[in-house]
Amino acid sequence: MRPANLDPNDPQVRTAVFGAEVQEFLHGEIGTFLIHQAERELAQAIEALKKIPPELSQSIAQLQNKIELLEGFEAWLGGAVQDGLNAIRAIDNEEEVDAG
Repeated sequence: MRPANLDPNDPQVRTAVFGAEVQEFLHGEIGTFLIHQAERELAQAIEALKKIPPELSQSIAQLQNKIELLEGFEAWLGGAVQDGLNAIRAIDNEEEVDAG
């Protein structure tokens, strides 16, 4: 990929840059901390859900919502990274076609 030829306002370039920034964040101390916290809380919520009496439907719903939120958090971050990687591949392919 040749950065000099890229338009920073191109949505695909912006997606690629954002994905790289998210990936860099996740490899840093804060990102690592947040992911570990989310995974710890997710495991706790799943264990609590397994043990809760079936008649406590409101508590079950609250735990299910928490699990969904925690899984969504990780999915949002993973999706941003994947979208960025896909954008980089697409840009690389465009560069190859233009060069060829």
